[in-house]
Amino acid sequence: MKTKVLFSALLIFLATVSTYAAIRTVSNNTNSPGQFTTFAAAQSAANDGDTILIHGSPFNYNTFSVSKRLVLIGTGHNPQKQAPLKSTVDYINLYTGSLGTKIIGLDLYMIHTMNQHIDSIEIVLCKLSYQISIDQSLCNAWLIDGNVFLYTGDNISGACSQAGHLIRNNLFNGPISNFGNCQSNYHYIMNNIFLYSGNAFGNDFNFYIYNNIFYRANPTGASATYSNNISYQCGNNNFPNGVNQTNVDPKFVNFPSGGAYFDYSYDFNLLSGSPAKSAGNDGTDLGAYGGTGDFEQNGMPHNPQLTEFNISNPTIISGGTLNVNFKSKIR
Repeated sequence: MKTKVLFSALLIFLATVSTYAAIRTVSNNTNSPGQFTTFAAAQSAANDGDTILIHGSPFNYNTFSVSKRLVLIGTGHNPQKQAPLKSTVDYINLYTGSLGTKIIGLDLYMIHTMNQHIDSIEIVLCKLSYQISIDQSLCNAWLIDGNVFLYTGDNISGACSQAGHLIRNNLFNGPISNFGNCQSNYHYIMNNIFLYSGNAFGNDFNFYIYNNIFYRANPTGASATYSNNISYQCGNNNFPNGVNQTNVDPKFVNFPSGGAYFDYSYDFNLLSGSPAKSAGNDGTDLGAYGGTGDFEQNGMPHNPQLTEFNISNPTIISGGTLNVNFKSKIR
């Protein structure tokens, strides 16, 4: 009876997720089974454009080798629910055929292009313990949106001859680097928060850098156009060009005044009266909660989340009624 109730709840959940083609589920936790126990099996059954839901689990899923255009959705990297199990993956390796893949709400170590030229990857609401390595030329138009980067080395490593990356509404513990100095190719760095105790950018490249907060991270190292940014507590608070706010406290709701690296206990919303409020070139706030991106500090996706599930009478007689209460929410 309990299994039937859980399956019914899953059907209700899946019925609300209709944005993409077929929906498949993966779980390596035998106490909460999915349609497949491995990502490889789910991908083998999937077609381009299908969604694969990655259950939260106490067990690491290890490596995903993606060779189709898929939508991968996890539970968020710090789920706010009764059973806060994460969808944890070490490596996502992107191969030919994965163009246009979306990666959402996963707790990851690294995303890597496996010597392939792959365009239009979207990485949203994930936590990266190491980095995103876009190390092949001609990988264009990636969206990196609303993620948390923990490593204090290179958080995003690129290559020359790439164009059109949009890196917005992320929180960085380390720098962005290795894009080279390709004069005709531009990328956009918007509404991020840089916490690195050093240069926010590793070498020369062409970026439009708007509406960011540099807290300890020197806003230097890039051949770029700067506008409507703010710096504070940096070794070098000065911007190379543009109209920006220099060495001004952005006034986060809860953050050490001397700066720090990311922790879930901090609150990167802005206090009333913050000089970063409505200071963007689009009229919205500076930092991760402004602009048009999708930052949520726990990485919770927008699909419905089952937050509580309780059975008040787990033992019943044949033909009796099982009392189940559950709650769900949508961001």
